[in-house]
Amino acid sequence: MNQWGIPEYDKQLGLERLYEMVGVMMDRETTGITEVAGGSASGKTTEVAEKVRSLFGPQAGLLSLDDYFIGKKLMAARGVKHFDQPQALDMELIHRQMASLKAGEAILKPVYSFKTGERSGTERFEPRRLIVAEGLFAINDDLMDMGDVRVFVQIGTHGRVIRRVMRDFDRTDMLPGRILEYFSEVVQPMHERWVEAQIKNAHLIINNEYQPDIEAKRAGLFEVQLKFRTTIAPEVLRRLGAERLAGFWQQDTYYNPFDRDLSFTGESVRIREEGSGYRSFTYKGPKEKSKYRQRAKIEFEIDDETKRKFLAIYGQEVKIVEKYRELYHMAGIVFSADKVWKVEDGARTYLGDFIEIRAIKKGATEPLIGEILSELGLDPADGITTAYVEM
Repeated sequence: MNQWGIPEYDKQLGLERLYEMVGVMMDRETTGITEVAGGSASGKTTEVAEKVRSLFGPQAGLLSLDDYFIGKKLMAARGVKHFDQPQALDMELIHRQMASLKAGEAILKPVYSFKTGERSGTERFEPRRLIVAEGLFAINDDLMDMGDVRVFVQIGTHGRVIRRVMRDFDRTDMLPGRILEYFSEVVQPMHERWVEAQIKNAHLIINNEYQPDIEAKRAGLFEVQLKFRTTIAPEVLRRLGAERLAGFWQQDTYYNPFDRDLSFTGESVRIREEGSGYRSFTYKGPKEKSKYRQRAKIEFEIDDETKRKFLAIYGQEVKIVEKYRELYHMAGIVFSADKVWKVEDGARTYLGDFIEIRAIKKGATEPLIGEILSELGLDPADGITTAYVEM
């Protein structure tokens, strides 16, 4: 139980309880409204609202409150800066049309275009025994009296930011660095100020936490790695046909969210800095079963301001890995000769010299890795699948 005394469940139990509550509500002859609110990327639409609508079939209709955005022009005229605040929605119209639906009357619902940022017209929406109204602010103070059952879908910052990056990279033209910056600068502060304030209005809370074993695979990119505690002289590598690409220092700083320890889930979040100002964000999912180290991965360049904003809302530093890395290319595979240190609790420790083989896809790359290992005289049985940060 939380500070408001509101029942709180994981997703499966929460959905079962929600179905029971909606079923009781539908025993009445009048139209009932279930309101589903929650933060961006919480799963309120696909994992809760749509499942309730689907369960009750043709008796239920889904009302997306996104269609009630007032539009960019009116937002600018009213000084409303962000879509993630309730003032961006026409709350008065939502309330009035919900009341009409409860009275058994059809409505002409607005249709909002995310492409133009304005409404594109209206469409007729018929009343049903059950209306599932979902949106960021579905149980806002201005709307809560319309909801016979009110649900808040909850998830931690870590899950929301990883889901948001993966989702928006696929469905928008925003670069991932900009997605992370926007989440840090706008989405999370608005969530803390406006979205979370609705929890007190809920009848139940459903925790739809990020599931790294399943969801990390949506990243679409996989790293395949194997390292060896050894050195190979540069002249030997040249004789074997390896082309030296570059040599540089890297500093990888690893972070935990404020509310959890990623070592328990096998995930990692790091910011890498190297060379003359290059900086990248990396998320890695749990290891997959393999003779190599395989993990889903998201990686993209960020600037210093994005780093600052992200860390302000995300978490705290847990460990630093420093290395001098020399990159080589051979037969379609990039590998490195690394000298590695870790910095933890203020102490800097030398971890040793390593050869690390890496690729960015599964399946077809594994035979190539085997060929490289054979060329370099490395026995796969001696390979280390442990990441430097875990040593």
